[in-house]
Amino acid sequence: CPIAPNASAAACVAGRCDAVCAAGYGNCDGDQSNGCEQELSSSLSHCGRCGNVCPARANASPTCAAGQCGVSCNPGFGDCDRDPANGCEANLNLSLSACGACGRTCATPNATPACAAGSCAIAGCNANFADCDRNPANGCEADLRSDPNNCGGCGVRGTEVCDGVDNDCDGAVDEGCPTAITGLTTFDFQSPTYGGGGGGPYDLQCPAGQFVTGVLGRSGSRVDAFGLVCGTPVFVEDRSARPFRYRVDVNPAGTVGPVGGGGGGPFRYDCPANSLVMRVQGRSGSLVDQLRVECFRWEIQENAGAWRVVRSPATGGSSYFGGGGGGAFDYLCPSTSAGVPSAMRRAFGGSGSEVDRVGVWCTWPVLTTR
Repeated sequence: CPIAPNASAAACVAGRCDAVCAAGYGNCDGDQSNGCEQELSSSLSHCGRCGNVCPARANASPTCAAGQCGVSCNPGFGDCDRDPANGCEANLNLSLSACGACGRTCATPNATPACAAGSCAIAGCNANFADCDRNPANGCEADLRSDPNNCGGCGVRGTEVCDGVDNDCDGAVDEGCPTAITGLTTFDFQSPTYGGGGGGPYDLQCPAGQFVTGVLGRSGSRVDAFGLVCGTPVFVEDRSARPFRYRVDVNPAGTVGPVGGGGGGPFRYDCPANSLVMRVQGRSGSLVDQLRVECFRWEIQENAGAWRVVRSPATGGSSYFGGGGGGAFDYLCPSTSAGVPSAMRRAFGGSGSEVDRVGVWCTWPVLTTR
């Protein structure tokens, strides 16, 4: 018996020549004439032994290497569990745990991760976070509540608004917003004295923190008696709207005086709600012949982040109390160089049986901020 191709030895079996195949070869067709014709280390039909067919697996092509069946993954798939039985089970284009390659996990802080075309991506940011640097590796890195450079949105530098929210993301809420009006106890502006030199001196002052909101007295052909109606300004923050609104209300407080005599008939005038006396008019000669007051509101306004108190248009005015003698006078409480208007707090002069002369003092508020 000759040694057949790919055989290591020859044998005679039952009167027939046979071949002892060399390692890695097999006589798979049973034909002794061609010896051990089949290479077993890489044959898909005879992998490792005759008749051992390597099966097709999911997302893969079968392979035979060193006599062992295996798989060759289709593009975009991977055999990440090293189990050929289920083929290339991992979709490398979409898998969060094998994105682009086995073992590559997508982790995106403050976000929902995604795998797109084999690259880690962001499916969506968590509430109040954003991917402002467009780098999926660090997820949605910007906290829109506390990042001054990305305040409420990428690239936004916020401006503080008085609404109870940290609009500029600096860790402080409503800084720069008004909280009160102060400086209400100093007498800052004095008018001229109108009238004559008779009578005894008087000084009518609303108590500290109060302002004149009206006048009362008696009058006929002249002003026989004169007194003040006072009220207390109150700073109000209205949170019913966003941004908040601010205003100055005036609470009634009481009266001061009157001074003078008992002639003529009584009069009283109260400014409209939340208004203050800021103007005094009338006529005078040797006595105070006639008197009138005009009322305004303090309004709080904001301009480019700066808050200030301004005078409203006139909200009302009294009648002229008294007669028509003497010469006219008109005094409007002044404003500061910054435009803050003052209001009346005090009246002074002289009186006897009638009001001989009158002058007023005005002061102004200072708006404080947080």
